[in-house]
Amino acid sequence: MKDMTMVTVCLLIMAGFCYPAIAGEAADEETPAEESAVDEEVSEDETDEDSEEESSEEESPEESETTPVESEEEMEEPSEESSEDRAEYNLASESVTAARSGFNAFNLPRSTNLVNKTRMDNEQWGVALDRLSHSPGIWLERRGSTTSTLVMRGLSGRNVLATVNGHSLTTLWGEGADGGDDQYGKVDPYSVERIEVIRGPMSVLYGSGAMGGVINFVTNEIPIDYTPGGFEMGGRTRLSYGTNANEQRFRQEAFGATDFFRFHLGGTYASVGDIQGGRDRGVLDPTSGRDKNFDGAFEFKLADGMYLDASIQQVRRRNQHRFYRPFQSNDNDWFSYQTHLTIEDLGDFVEKIHVGASYQYKEETRYWMNGDTQGTQLYGALVNPTGVAKTTTINPGVRVHLRFGESHKTILGWDLEYDVGESPDDEEFTYSANGLKVKASPDATWYGNGFYVQHEWTIGGGLSMQGSARYDSFHYKTDPDVYADRQPGSSLDLLEISNNTNAIVGAIGASYEFAADQLVYGSFSRGFRERSPSFSLAQVGQGWRVPSQADDPIYSYTWEVGYRWDLEDSWGTVDFWRTRFDGFSEDSIPGTYQGQSYYDFDGDGTNDQVLVLHSQGWAYVYGIEAEGNLRLNTLTDSVDDTWVLRGMFDYSIGVEQHREGKSNPSRVDPDQYTTNGGFRTPIRFTQPARGVIALRMGDPEMNGFWMEPLVEMVYRYTRAPQSRIHADPSYRTDPDVYDDPAAFGQTTPRLIRKDGELPGYSVLNFRYGYRFNENVRVNGYVNNIANVEYRRAHSRAPAMGTDIGLEIVIDY
Repeated sequence: MKDMTMVTVCLLIMAGFCYPAIAGEAADEETPAEESAVDEEVSEDETDEDSEEESSEEESPEESETTPVESEEEMEEPSEESSEDRAEYNLASESVTAARSGFNAFNLPRSTNLVNKTRMDNEQWGVALDRLSHSPGIWLERRGSTTSTLVMRGLSGRNVLATVNGHSLTTLWGEGADGGDDQYGKVDPYSVERIEVIRGPMSVLYGSGAMGGVINFVTNEIPIDYTPGGFEMGGRTRLSYGTNANEQRFRQEAFGATDFFRFHLGGTYASVGDIQGGRDRGVLDPTSGRDKNFDGAFEFKLADGMYLDASIQQVRRRNQHRFYRPFQSNDNDWFSYQTHLTIEDLGDFVEKIHVGASYQYKEETRYWMNGDTQGTQLYGALVNPTGVAKTTTINPGVRVHLRFGESHKTILGWDLEYDVGESPDDEEFTYSANGLKVKASPDATWYGNGFYVQHEWTIGGGLSMQGSARYDSFHYKTDPDVYADRQPGSSLDLLEISNNTNAIVGAIGASYEFAADQLVYGSFSRGFRERSPSFSLAQVGQGWRVPSQADDPIYSYTWEVGYRWDLEDSWGTVDFWRTRFDGFSEDSIPGTYQGQSYYDFDGDGTNDQVLVLHSQGWAYVYGIEAEGNLRLNTLTDSVDDTWVLRGMFDYSIGVEQHREGKSNPSRVDPDQYTTNGGFRTPIRFTQPARGVIALRMGDPEMNGFWMEPLVEMVYRYTRAPQSRIHADPSYRTDPDVYDDPAAFGQTTPRLIRKDGELPGYSVLNFRYGYRFNENVRVNGYVNNIANVEYRRAHSRAPAMGTDIGLEIVIDY
């Protein structure tokens, strides 16, 4: 299967390379405006403000730093030859909000992904992130029916930054630890108009956490332009149903505009039951959840070239279940408010000033139920407690866009993130039961200041360059109270800590357009993640780990090269990359506390060894990410130009090197030790070789029928770290068996395979839709048509079996 996948995808990619030869001189001819994404996607800077045909998005700033792909007027009368499919799966010629500039994405020396408005509107997904499931360089794993977790370039969780309209969704100390859990579930898929991804380190623009990349959820634009007079309004209703998990979703939107004010309001209700696994797997109980969400966007035109916008998102998730923890239930509450002031064309040198700020409040509640072996052991008397974690984040920032002639653009920026948390650490809560209350972690504040500069230089002759630099400083402080967990008789002083760290990163890249709409690029980036604090006092082995800020950030160094083309009938990208991480491991090693290496933490009269978290070791990961798209009418006249064949292939592999002195190497195979006393293991978050073949027939933006069969082929996963195979539910046949000793036994192993590998698989999906007119359309899908039973790498639940879905969308 691996050979078949690689050969098939390579043929598709080669078709893109060979297209200029097939088409003769066509590649050098000017593409018609209605077919060229390059001509359609003009940046704000190139737009003539006096043009009568200027769209509302060209007049006003992007609500979230992005321009919609099409205006509402364009959508009402779709062209016969839509160009939307050209950028449906990558960023070809789209402006990139994730890069914080209007730099043409085709020339951006970075690996990118895009899910644009067309695909968001015409495909039915229950989780926003799932719209990237068949995009290169993006691997998704599931733990329930209501959330997905992103794996990208060997990293996940707090090492990949999630943003909403450019503002961080996570806290500085992360959410979901190194493996993301429910952070992406907090984004209502119906509130998002577009998703943009930069793969690889983007710390230079976004600071800590953007070490593996940035994923930016752009919320719905306001579809009505400012009116000359009076008031106009419209709305949208969406109803959807999925058979597998009895998935029911309802979405209602309303929007309107006057001559100086525009708004967009939306509300979503979702109820998803337990998933049915493939073949004979049966019901995956529990995997269900419910959502009640609300979002809104508002924009004021203060003057020509001056706009003020605001947006709100409120997500209320109830009874969220993770399959591998059957005796736990979770509630998630998230509220976010964002506002931006944009002032344009202030002179010959100042192109734009952008001032923004966001406020978000997150509250995670976990319930332990009867039968939870962990819940009955928490703090002795706290049997089956309720746990709560709360964080408040404030994130202001300023950007100044400068231009120096036609060839130079510079961005100067500052941003601040200020977090206040109650029991904010991963898997640690404020526990309450039987009238008792214990905080597993002390209350904490953490803020980071970041200053950055980015310069873009169009040299000429098809050559352009981009360079960036950033400096961050962090301050962390705990504020323990009487509820903070500590040993009897010990002082709260043990939990008090305050310290500062800093980080410097940079990036440089260049692209060279050597032929019409074909270029090569290369870049080098340094990224980082500031270490999450050690919040609490904990006994580890023969000593006690003290609360502390880890000594050094993790740094990453990424090299990547790529080829990108965007021809009239063929487009795609091929990217090769390699990343090295320094200080990748975080281990408890002997250290000092208040100047002492031994301390009587538990007050029993015996001094215990002091252990501190320390960054050590290194790791590397490398891979390939490629996709190609080809209009089939290039090869045969029997089909029209809406028939598009797409192929995708990606794969990553890596190794982690631990240093001598790791506190607990007992689960590492002896042959993994090296001569210096350390040891190597496969890096945790890589992905198996994967290929995707899809054929889309018809245009979702044209009246009539469209469909897309798609097959995903995945090779077996052979790179599981030995330290995780027996400890991680991802590799068990029954990941819902919680704390069952039999799962670790040698005589009755519960592993999917005895060697810990995950079998490969092929899954066939089918998507379709019918557009009656500009106001009414139907979308549908049949996923996992063959009802295959399989497990995606890193997933702690089997995959969903056959699922049939239908959605009705009504615009008015």
